[in-house]
Amino acid sequence: MPETVQGILITAGGHGAAYCFRAANGAPLIKGFVPVLKVKVSDTTGAGDAFLSGFLYSMVKVNIPVQSDTSCWQQHTKDDATIEQ
Repeated sequence: MPETVQGILITAGGHGAAYCFRAANGAPLIKGFVPVLKVKVSDTTGAGDAFLSGFLYSMVKVNIPVQSDTSCWQQHTKDDATIEQ
């Protein structure tokens, strides 16, 4: 993981998810894999949103700092506005 990246979460749908987050000193703080529970799926609408919110809630609950960086979103919306013109 590049030094400028503090954490990464990779979701793989029906295969689970992997994560790794750094401590302030750059050492790995927490890393692991979240397996998939086999369930009967009727609708996947909002599944990713629900997974991410639950994951972030778990991080906050065990006192892992969560910080939002909206710079990539701001650049994305700026690019979209340019395309629409």
